[in-house]
Amino acid sequence: MSSAKLRAFLAVARHGSFSAGARASGLSQPTLTTQVQSLERQHNVELFHRRGRRIELSDVGRQLLPIAQRIALLNWKRTTFCATPGGSTAASSRSVRWGRFM
Repeated sequence: MSSAKLRAFLAVARHGSFSAGARASGLSQPTLTTQVQSLERQHNVELFHRRGRRIELSDVGRQLLPIAQRIALLNWKRTTFCATPGGSTAASSRSVRWGRFM
């Protein structure tokens, strides 16, 4: 699961539509739709029930949502940690210095 596909899924789930998710993500609606459809094909699942212009999370989508949110949070923490000199993380409530590779 690529980060782009994960972000696309989260944007649609968070905003309740492909067009709103695309606007919030700064992507075109076709690009966002393609990312989600690619994720669905990759895992042979349906993440959203599409009913005309309305969508709702499928059972699989509801199960994936907290996992995807956790992955996104960990990716953000990894990026923050790696971008901070000395490896201290501004994302935690306390500053920890781990050295380069522990």
